[in-house]
Amino acid sequence: MASSLSDSASQGVSRLLGDAQRAARPAVDAVYHGVDELRHHAVPAMRELASDAEDRARSRLRAARDGAVHMRDAGVGYARGHPVQTLLLAAGIGAAVMLALSLLSGRDRSR
Repeated sequence: MASSLSDSASQGVSRLLGDAQRAARPAVDAVYHGVDELRHHAVPAMRELASDAEDRARSRLRAARDGAVHMRDAGVGYARGHPVQTLLLAAGIGAAVMLALSLLSGRDRSR
C-alpha cells in the first residue's frame, strides 16, 4: 500500500511537472523570440554606431593634421621672411634652456 501511494504521488508530481513545462513553454518561446529580435536590431545598430565613431575619429584626425600642417607652413614662412629674427629667437630659446639646465644641475650639486 505504501508502494502504491508512493507511485501515485510520483505520478502526480510527474503530471504537475509536465503541466508546468507545457504552461511555461509559450513564455520561454516568447523570451527566445524577444532575444532574437533584440539581436536582429542590435547588431546593425552597433555596426552603425561603430562606423559613425570611426568617421568622427577620422574627421578629427584630419582636422588636427591639417592644423599642424598649417602651423608648420606658417612657421616656415615666418622663418623665410624674417631670417635674422628667427635666428635671434632660436639663440634666445637655446640660451634660456641652457640657463635652466645649468641652474637645475647646480642645485643638484649643492645638495
